[in-house]
Amino acid sequence: NLRIMSKNKINVRDCLDGDEVDLSYQGLTAATLPLKELANLKKGKKLDLSKNQIVRLPDTFVTSMGVHLVKLDLSGNGLMDIPLNFGNMALLQHLDLFNNKLTALPVSVFKLKLLRWLDLKENPLEYPPSEVVGLCRNDAECKTCATQVIQFMKKEKSTDCDSALIPLL
Repeated sequence: NLRIMSKNKINVRDCLDGDEVDLSYQGLTAATLPLKELANLKKGKKLDLSKNQIVRLPDTFVTSMGVHLVKLDLSGNGLMDIPLNFGNMALLQHLDLFNNKLTALPVSVFKLKLLRWLDLKENPLEYPPSEVVGLCRNDAECKTCATQVIQFMKKEKSTDCDSALIPLL
């Protein structure tokens, strides 16, 4: 189903199905992530980047993709952190960060006012603490996770620099 244009070049348009772009299981890294092509797909409101090798998102990810994404799946990547400006993804409603290596989230996530679903399980997360994150064993718990993390980060924002990672890694 997925058409590869050359050895490492993915034809992103071939991965578009309605408003969803599926780039899962492609061996993508931060360096090979086709950000320019993805940003040009205005229809692509849902992006599946699960099961790749994206350890760090490029700094330009939020500015390129944040203006139209409502759903983002980054599960199973070994992701060690997310950009400090991640909270600028104003339309994001669904965020899957399951099974990565995240130890902290940037305080800026308090700005994700539309976020209704968040999965953070299977991460060595220290911040926000586990009692805020919850277990996320089902849809209802992932919805609660989103609400509680946003509320927690709003409180933290009032006491710290809003682009900080706490604790400092």
